[in-house]
Amino acid sequence: MTVLEYLQEQNLKIRADCGGNGTCGKCLVEIVDEGGYRSLHKACEITYKEGMDIRVVDKPEDMTILSLNNTSVKEKGSSAGFGYERKKAAKYGVAIDIGTTTIAGVITEINNGEENKTVCDTAVINSGRLYGNDVISRIRAAGEGKNAEITALLRKDISAVISKLIMKSGINEISVVSIAANPTMVHFLMGFDVSGLGAYPYRTVDIDMITADLGMITEGLGFIGDIQVYIMPAVSAFVGGDILSGLFYCGAYHEKENTLFIDLGTNGEMALYNKEDILTASTAAGPVFEGSSISCGTGSTDGAVCYFDVDKNGNFRYKTINNLPPTGICGTGVIEITAALLKKGLITPEGNMENNFRVARRSNGSYIELTQEDIRQVQLAKAAIRTGVDLLIKKRALSYQDIKRVYLAGGFGYNIDVKKAAVIGMLPAELTERTEAPGNTSLLGAIKFIRGDIEKNIYELEQIRSRCDHIDLAMEDEFQETYINEINFRHCTEITT
Repeated sequence: MTVLEYLQEQNLKIRADCGGNGTCGKCLVEIVDEGGYRSLHKACEITYKEGMDIRVVDKPEDMTILSLNNTSVKEKGSSAGFGYERKKAAKYGVAIDIGTTTIAGVITEINNGEENKTVCDTAVINSGRLYGNDVISRIRAAGEGKNAEITALLRKDISAVISKLIMKSGINEISVVSIAANPTMVHFLMGFDVSGLGAYPYRTVDIDMITADLGMITEGLGFIGDIQVYIMPAVSAFVGGDILSGLFYCGAYHEKENTLFIDLGTNGEMALYNKEDILTASTAAGPVFEGSSISCGTGSTDGAVCYFDVDKNGNFRYKTINNLPPTGICGTGVIEITAALLKKGLITPEGNMENNFRVARRSNGSYIELTQEDIRQVQLAKAAIRTGVDLLIKKRALSYQDIKRVYLAGGFGYNIDVKKAAVIGMLPAELTERTEAPGNTSLLGAIKFIRGDIEKNIYELEQIRSRCDHIDLAMEDEFQETYINEINFRHCTEITT
């Protein structure tokens, strides 16, 4: 048994983005021997021995010492009861977006018509990443007997989101919950067999609208009573309820003009639609835009570098989320930094750098850097997105000029600068003036769903779903050539910001 496997058995949240394959380097632990000597190791590459003194490295700059010598692991936080004030003035609902990396939720008013307001929001890291940063790693882990464990972790996360919302808002009179997620997350949440999602022909257990009782998919929330949950339907194994929820939010059912929808996540789902039909596709962008697979990457959390540019004097400047001391680089920050370095000529059109680039300095003195390998990951991700965009447009025999609106969606936390996305070649420069970044449309669609007439919204979702026609980009004749051509930063001079 490896140290990683041991820690997972203890239900300890330790990062293992590659699923324990030894490639991500995120499962760092410090081992202290009897003489007090300390040494760093990857938890997945060292064998566990009884009585080991293990210290988990939560962050490179911060050691969190945990007692793991045959004693119980204590969770951070308190088990105090909920001392909230009941509010009876309005009925409330909870909307949740289950992302592969982050789970976000809100409490919203649902009975005040156009005056409905979001009361508060919160987010937690998806604990399933203990078994891998991507869905394939988690599906593989499930096939090795970890399906039930991943399901249990996800249900605890959902419970944590709802509990946090209740404590922040003081509201416990929740009458409905909506959930949007990709098919793999839904399968884990419901305890379905996920083995069919890992390989061709990509079989699903259930991708229709699922209604359930909240108690079925959570733990310890009995105090708020029986509540119906609506889980958004999916189009296919590749285009899930998160994308359908986004299309619903953006008004795909009523849209008359050609509109392009791109969700920047691990899978890079996209749709080209008008009122008559919807053409969907999915491309393997990887987790770059979620802050993962980057050496100093992090989620959209406090302290993450989210803005980076060059001022008029040629000096670099950055901002972090909530202006807190820098901790890492989120997905938005990755795009910002890459665009700035291209403008300064520190990255060549081929994607080469002479040295690692120091972005910022942490409070402990260590540097947050962007490396050559990070740039390679950005190149692969942006090429996948651009290839999907170009092939979808070509499939419909359209030009850039025919696209009247572009939605660049994704739960970045801080909206992406679309012009900088064009600088790195992820988007055509011709579309920037028609592009907007509405944010996490998966969550926004889930909010819209419970704020309106639910029966009417179910009908609209099904109408959108029925119009979707999915294409496999990899099977298109021009895919390989287009993808290779888009890897270089040849578009970086097309637009300035």
